[in-house]
Amino acid sequence: MSGFTISYCFGQHDVSNLEHAIADKECRVKDLAGYYAYAIIAEHKKLAVVDWRKTNEAIIARWSESALNQIKKAAWKMRVPAGPVPIGQAP
Repeated sequence: MSGFTISYCFGQHDVSNLEHAIADKECRVKDLAGYYAYAIIAEHKKLAVVDWRKTNEAIIARWSESALNQIKKAAWKMRVPAGPVPIGQAP
């Protein structure tokens, strides 16, 4: 997958692993939510730049739009302790 712009190591999870997790045939939808949550937090804290359009398109291509919605819902629940992300900045 090319075209992803994701950088920065956030805690124990490198948010660049989001791209690799999408491509990993053993990665399940519920597994990906954690990577997605870290990417949201890292981008909000200006520690990463994520091309959400390409990321979301890759998820839809691998699974489905319904799976993307499940991933987003789970990721937003996971990222709550990091503080609110202003409306309009959500991927």
